[in-house]
Amino acid sequence: MKSEMECARCFCDSLFHQLGKLDVSPETKIAVTQKVMRMIAGADFNQPPPLIAAKVNEIVSDFIGKQDRFRKEKDLSTQCARELLESIRPELEKAPDRFEAYVLLAIAGNIIDFGVDCNFDLGTAREKIIHALSEPFDHAAMKLLRKKMDEAERILYLMDNCGEAVFDTLLTGLYPGKITLAVRGFPILNDVTRAEVESSGFRDVPVIDTGDATPGISFAASSEAFLEAFRTADLIIAKGQGNFETLCDDTDRPVFFLFRAKCPVVIRRLGGVKPGSYQICHVNVEA
Repeated sequence: MKSEMECARCFCDSLFHQLGKLDVSPETKIAVTQKVMRMIAGADFNQPPPLIAAKVNEIVSDFIGKQDRFRKEKDLSTQCARELLESIRPELEKAPDRFEAYVLLAIAGNIIDFGVDCNFDLGTAREKIIHALSEPFDHAAMKLLRKKMDEAERILYLMDNCGEAVFDTLLTGLYPGKITLAVRGFPILNDVTRAEVESSGFRDVPVIDTGDATPGISFAASSEAFLEAFRTADLIIAKGQGNFETLCDDTDRPVFFLFRAKCPVVIRRLGGVKPGSYQICHVNVEA
């Protein structure tokens, strides 16, 4: 998916959010900002937004080091999600269709996103996630997703943000022995890396990483191990907008995308869906 004019604002918002978290001199912040602005001005907007966002992160890291700048938010998101999951388990036990409930919760967890929304409030997320089970969704797409997950022998599950990963344990737990988790190779925003898999609640599930720090999938930068897993999976489940933006036009593999439509660029790409709507869409999947 190509970047558009609105993406430049998001790149800048992310930059200023990261700079606000750093204890560095004003001169360093100005130097970083100037370099990022020059990069954006010369960027190839035929690329998906996450590939340009990765360059913003790389520039910041060049100045201040490859520290995990969202460590606090990651831990807080994971803690909040685990507490919330325990509090709603009684409601989950009453769900008439556990598969549907777990898919909706996996999408609802995408509410927890410090990377897209700098003013994100974990307290507000609690109520929204609890109401996830009553959100409208594409029933035909849900039915096809169930069919393909049941039929597949090897499912590659592309993770997104910390916090929402806790809810992913429910859906992946329905398919023991089939799932391999894929996480980011290095810290990028609040995305899941190997360091957060266990604390999110996963046990005895194979894990690979992309080998790079793109908030999506960059085939050019990915490790050979990840590319092999991607090529050989029977089915790929991709969580979050970043994975959608990088894969929707750039793969011949069967992929289901599970995410909330958060930004105007993605909303237009989906034909003008409702902002915040729950999306279950796919490419290269036969009915």
